[in-house]
Amino acid sequence: LLTFGVIILLALSCCFYIRRPRFSRSSPVTIEVICQSDDSSSVEYQLAITNQVACNTIIRTLSDAHFVGFGGKSRSWLLIHYVSGKTDCVVFAEGRDHVNCIFFHHGFYELPSEPFFKSLQDAGVDISKFRTKSPRARE
Repeated sequence: LLTFGVIILLALSCCFYIRRPRFSRSSPVTIEVICQSDDSSSVEYQLAITNQVACNTIIRTLSDAHFVGFGGKSRSWLLIHYVSGKTDCVVFAEGRDHVNCIFFHHGFYELPSEPFFKSLQDAGVDISKFRTKSPRARE
């Protein structure tokens, strides 16, 4: 009975921990946006975002995502470099619909496309190169 209780407690704590994506606690210095070509053989688009306000806005937007458990094929990713020297890799999968996008960062997470693409666009990213099924990304 004690073992069963410990397993239930462990499962509940895991569910609470993975509910939202976790990023480094230090400030992001640079966010690299990398997009593959349609045939996935080469990098089609790459941009480094160095504006501190833009980097923080993107991190806040990503932090609003919720756990979904699975995702599709990846085409785009963000490399987030922090003051501490740590780097987080956020891999974006092609979404199930036009309203949300899915990314992998220690688990699959989903977030609304509109605020995410707005934060990227405000940072100078050509979102038409970003590989998801967002209507803005495919225009």
